[in-house]
Amino acid sequence: MCEATADLYGVELAKALNVPLADGQVTPPAGFTITELLRKGT
Repeated sequence: MCEATADLYGVELAKALNVPLADGQVTPPAGFTITELLRKGT
């Protein structure tokens, strides 16, 4: 379910977090940045 949510709303999430997108798509580097921003204290 989490993966489907990321697939559907990844671009909006990236925009909300001010993560730059290449050609309007979430690329692996952008996904890594999003993960790092949202990771809880580990």
